Amino acid sequence: MPAVVTARIVKQFSREDCDNGVYRVEVSKSVTTHHHNIAQSLYRRYAENLKVVDPSLLGLAKNLYEGGSSVKRILQFLKTRSDKIIVSEDVHNIVQTFKLEEGRVPLKLE
Repeated sequence: MPAVVTARIVKQFSREDCDNGVYRVEVSKSVTTHHHNIAQSLYRRYAENLKVVDPSLLGLAKNLYEGGSSVKRILQFLKTRSDKIIVSEDVHNIVQTFKLEEGRVPLKLE
């Protein structure tokens, strides 16, 4: 979720840092919630709302994968169990992660 941050850049906060050209950012105020209304359809498209991160849901998806289910079947399952917007590419990425964990993904040689 986007945040509103009020900050200022400070160049000198010690003699040594000043000599090294070090800067720092001082945050004086931050708001991590929306400060205006947002359409539900737009909110659901934020990146953090697209990724399946529920460990129990991923575990069930892994069971389906290990049982030989297709990407399409896993996608249908995740869509019925999650409030996230899930597309086929997401499931391909999840399956790729499962394969990496098993060491089944060949290394790319360039």
